[in-house]
Amino acid sequence: MPKLQLTKSAINKLDFTPSGQVDYWDTELSGFGLRVGKESKTFMVKADIKVPVTDSSKKPYKTVKEMIGRYGVWTPEQARVEAADRIKKIKAGIPTAEVVIPTLLKMAERYLNDNTRSAGTQKRYCELFKTGVFKEWGQLTIDVASEIEPDIIIEVFSRINKDNGPFAAKLSFQRLQAVLNYARILYPKLVEKNPVRVIGDAKLWPKTNVRTDCLKGNDFKRFYDGLTRYNEVTRDAVLTCLYTGMRNVETASLQWHNVDMEKELLLIPITKNGKPLHVPLSKHVMAILKRRQATADGSDYVFPAQSDKNKQPYVVLTPAVLRTNTGLNISIHGLRRSFATVGEKLKIRRQDIDLLINHFDKSVTGEHYSCTDVDDLRQPVQAICNEIERLMVEGVGAKVIQLHAAQAA
Repeated sequence: MPKLQLTKSAINKLDFTPSGQVDYWDTELSGFGLRVGKESKTFMVKADIKVPVTDSSKKPYKTVKEMIGRYGVWTPEQARVEAADRIKKIKAGIPTAEVVIPTLLKMAERYLNDNTRSAGTQKRYCELFKTGVFKEWGQLTIDVASEIEPDIIIEVFSRINKDNGPFAAKLSFQRLQAVLNYARILYPKLVEKNPVRVIGDAKLWPKTNVRTDCLKGNDFKRFYDGLTRYNEVTRDAVLTCLYTGMRNVETASLQWHNVDMEKELLLIPITKNGKPLHVPLSKHVMAILKRRQATADGSDYVFPAQSDKNKQPYVVLTPAVLRTNTGLNISIHGLRRSFATVGEKLKIRRQDIDLLINHFDKSVTGEHYSCTDVDDLRQPVQAICNEIERLMVEGVGAKVIQLHAAQAA
């Protein structure tokens, strides 16, 4: 069994496993460990306890293992303190967890801990029950929450729909429904029904239109000109969204320890779909990262917050400001759509575009036979970035590729 001092820096260096799982045990606290799987890193404890022996062939003890929680939700320091306490209780025969009915907020935290979600999604879930539209319900125990009357559910749903729009109402209640469904699985005797079901029964779920915003033709030049209204750090973050096709928060919250400048590669450990994403870096993105590295102020983030008013330690990319600065009806996610569309127009394989933007290829070949790796995607991503820059600098119909960003690399 491999041993390792379980610190933040050491854990960050551990790669997810291609299959199965590996347990690492701490060199300082005996019985404190970290289980690394294909998609997650989870703290755990183990302790040996004595058992009555009636058969001489059996050992006079048994090993008890318990999971503490996912790395990211728990820091190594928090997990170490919890591990020491649990090991003592296990050896003393004391139950490590009290039988307590969780609140809806605690159930949401458990749901996120047991199901891989991106950092942004985890934050939005918790805010929903802490300070958001369900902050009062978040303090209810799950058995009480499951008995919320249908008219109350519909009243709150209608109010959110009116105040924040149909998409916000739908997304909020879908998340509430997911948490209560998980509560039904874990506590079937406490949660016998999901009250959110009434929205579907009443046919109140709104139909949300598919978003199609995308940079087209000379939009690229207008977009590029509009970036001058941003500060340099935010501008580089927006450009990185366009040059990689990554999602908003994945780009804005990128940390230096997930960037390998030597291998020209970056890692998003947990994405929206729960799968880690390895992104090959074009010369354009490398130029941006070298700029940011040259002016780094010690922040863990590639694109640190530019104002003390920011609630996050990294830049916040908002569609409203993007539209104001460029004069285009474009969202941050629309830049991701633009990246994919440019790839399609260049006749790049759809499978390669899907891999670059972390979309699943659910075909039999994609799921079970394709062995395309990061290096295979370097040429496609460079071709897309070359064309994006040509459109931004020269516009539609130009034949000369200047590659200003590439020359700066």
